[in-house]
Amino acid sequence: MSQETQAWAKEQDVGHITTKAVLNELCNWADPDGYVKFRANKDIADVIGGDPRTVQRHVARLEHDLKLIRRVERHRPDGGQGANAFELVGYEKPDYAAANRKKSSKRTRKYPHDNMSPPPRQSVTGGCQSDRGGGDNGVTRLGDKITPLPAKAGAPPLEEDDLEEGKDEPVKPHRLPDDWEPLPITSLPDKTISLVSQWPPGAYEAVCETFRLHWLSEERPMGRKKNWEAALCKWLISDHPKVMRDAKHGVSFARLAPAGSSSGNSAGPARRSQPVKAQGREDPRSSAIRKKLRTALGAAIYDKWFDHSALVVSPRGELEIISASEFASGWIKERYADRLAELARMVIGGAFTGIKFEIEKEEQ
Repeated sequence: MSQETQAWAKEQDVGHITTKAVLNELCNWADPDGYVKFRANKDIADVIGGDPRTVQRHVARLEHDLKLIRRVERHRPDGGQGANAFELVGYEKPDYAAANRKKSSKRTRKYPHDNMSPPPRQSVTGGCQSDRGGGDNGVTRLGDKITPLPAKAGAPPLEEDDLEEGKDEPVKPHRLPDDWEPLPITSLPDKTISLVSQWPPGAYEAVCETFRLHWLSEERPMGRKKNWEAALCKWLISDHPKVMRDAKHGVSFARLAPAGSSSGNSAGPARRSQPVKAQGREDPRSSAIRKKLRTALGAAIYDKWFDHSALVVSPRGELEIISASEFASGWIKERYADRLAELARMVIGGAFTGIKFEIEKEEQ
């Protein structure tokens, strides 16, 4: 049991009381490093007062939907498959060494150098220090030349570069930029390439867009990372078993694969080379909405998601967003529905009745 993992579980927003109870029980059995040894669904169900099948569903939700836990395969000494364990994703294990150093620094002497004695105490009855002479009572006067203190034994010398202005600062955790683009597969680390190269066409694009959607919508502190490329590689490795299972069961990602690609070796969602035909039904109100949308979202996001889609205002005052694929339509609906409604209301006025998302199928 670990107080750190229990505190981490309390901070997670999982959106369901039973999911929260299952996560709390898993963290209750986790060690301080965030490693949860096998817990039977029945054991967890007995604690939270539920059913083992219910626990199984919520464990799967924590693993696949919320990605707060990761399954770890274990093997018996004879080589057989053992009971699985879990790792807490996003949990940062405590740095006990740093904590001990911090406590130790509070107990250090007032004078930082071990071999340095405190300055002599000024005697009240001794001679008075003045410009006209007299005894020296150890008081440094304004204008006196001060000799630098000796450096502590073993301490590295102070380099001039350490005092230069404009030196690069350490990278701070930051949120995923809105215009973030995933790496091409050929730019990934070798071990990651060896896994992703086994995926069917379009799977890499689908997983990368799921990664983008997840972290752009994550508002908790865990949504800040120092290295988003490393986070993507970690996500890809974690999703590898699921992608392979889906492919084995006949799930196709081909519609998301780039045109003319059989291996999915480029990043980003596939787009048609030509806009959807529904753009021919647009009117001046559509152009006004497009102009405001490009200003509000920026050229990169606008060109990626709206340049090839159609923004049609129906006679009933409904804004129809017609996209080339189901994935693009779902992405726009998830991320930009509120902004679209706001801009449509500004252009259409009181006649605006809502937004409708559609998909235009390509002609075979």
